[in-house]
Amino acid sequence: MSYQIGDPVVHCTYGMGEVVGVEEKTMGGETRRYYVVKVGTLTLWTPVDDPEGSNLRPPASRTEFQASLKIIHTTGEPLADNKYQRQSQVVQRLKKKSLEEICSIIRDLVAWSRVHRLTKDDSDLLRRAEDILLDEWELSLGTSRDIARQELNRLLALDTVDATVDAV
Repeated sequence: MSYQIGDPVVHCTYGMGEVVGVEEKTMGGETRRYYVVKVGTLTLWTPVDDPEGSNLRPPASRTEFQASLKIIHTTGEPLADNKYQRQSQVVQRLKKKSLEEICSIIRDLVAWSRVHRLTKDDSDLLRRAEDILLDEWELSLGTSRDIARQELNRLLALDTVDATVDAV
């Protein structure tokens, strides 16, 4: 996908950002073009033509976002009992780069927390996934972060699908 300066993007690891430039850089003797992306106070360089797939994706549309939120109420995937395997499992899933996977990770870690105590790493991964979701929520639905956080907490507290998800 091709991005222009000023385009909002979602970085698979760092969340919502903006393309602020395109630069040529030489690394390891290879010159490539990179998108310069600002994510909060971070500046990231992502290859324009990445053969392994970009770390960037466009933000979800309102309809895509609302559909993805419904994942929170689906049956989750079991997480590994071993904390190192669980962390690896979640990190690998984060690399899938999709909003659907972010919602699934949140669903699964919250479900895990209802039965087990989250480790610091589990909590950090959950917070990272929630931050990515909330950043995109603000952009896709035009909702303030505080309202988005309250709505996410409400959705996570529900045991069954609530029709008001469509009104978000």
